[in-house]
Amino acid sequence: MRLYRHVDDPGPGVGDRGGMHLIQLWPAPVHLDISEADRQARADYTEDMTDPAANCTAAYACTDGGEAN
Repeated sequence: MRLYRHVDDPGPGVGDRGGMHLIQLWPAPVHLDISEADRQARADYTEDMTDPAANCTAAYACTDGGEAN
């Protein structure tokens, strides 16, 4: 990845000062082999992400005498 920025007026402040940005991306020329442990970790992550909300729920006991939610 390459990121290039050019600004006409480099002084401090907020707003557009006529700057230009160039972002270049290209694929890596070499793909490294991954281990079986890495493959399993990827599979576990994919399985966990099928229902991300399932990992973010919690139950709380009601302490004010009302009904628990």
